[in-house]
Amino acid sequence: ERLDQTLDIYLDAARQAQDRSAEAGKVIPIRS
Repeated sequence: ERLDQTLDIYLDAARQAQDRSAEAGKVIPIRS
């Protein structure tokens, strides 16, 4: 299994969670 692939999946999920939070009026900064 490739670690970078797992990381991409995690980051994608984090972005989606951030988008949902933004729509709810709560902006969550994602540190990179």
